[in-house]
Amino acid sequence: MFIDQSDKFIADTVEIINKKPQSFEEITQSKAELTKVNESIVTYKKDYALILKMNEIFKQITNEYLKIDDFKSRWDNLINSIKNFDTLIDEQKN
Repeated sequence: MFIDQSDKFIADTVEIINKKPQSFEEITQSKAELTKVNESIVTYKKDYALILKMNEIFKQITNEYLKIDDFKSRWDNLINSIKNFDTLIDEQKN
């Protein structure tokens, strides 16, 4: 459940990031969308931490980890992409 919700958040955010704003209006809109993402990401960071903790508990019980490497990779890429996008938007505004 957490992974499905987080994956949707990742996909929606990647869609925002993949836009390449050119005009002032597009830059302003992208900045507003990024602000919403940054407000929402707090919750998803907590979910991500919970997923990792649940995986550790699962390992203690079953002696195996769940296969969440792809999800972790998508999450890490998202965090880096958000930072890069934010920098790009700030540079375009100037």
